[in-house]
Amino acid sequence: MVRLFVTLYAKGDLILTFFKILLFGASIQLTSSPVDIDAALLELKAPKKLDVLTTGAHLLIDISKNIKASNLLEARNEATSKYPKGCIVAKMITQDKKYYLFSNQGILWSQGNVQVSLSSTGELNTDLEFTMVIISSCAPIQSAEVTWVNYKK
Repeated sequence: MVRLFVTLYAKGDLILTFFKILLFGASIQLTSSPVDIDAALLELKAPKKLDVLTTGAHLLIDISKNIKASNLLEARNEATSKYPKGCIVAKMITQDKKYYLFSNQGILWSQGNVQVSLSSTGELNTDLEFTMVIISSCAPIQSAEVTWVNYKK
């Protein structure tokens, strides 16, 4: 009986997460126009609260204008050379001023667009709401666009 309850609870939690993603999951553009990111702290006020629906929620920074390569392998090599892991850091701040660190974990490439993915460096709870993002980079990024992505498990 206990085993059945645990199984139903686990599936119920999965179903609830699925419906949250389906109904509320989104990509939210945090920059209305391209911005420059460097060692100075760049503050971005969220256009609306950034809910954490899944632990896979992350930031994407479009660095396409900073990469000259024209194919996946070259773009990945150039991007990881310019922006090694941990080079780009974001503090995601809640209404009550608690913050969670995000740092670059990977490079995404699609049809000439190159993006850096910033993921949480620690445990990310699904009951959080962020209101501000503060970003810095060890190497300058010109004309970047920043997006909150919140539908990936």
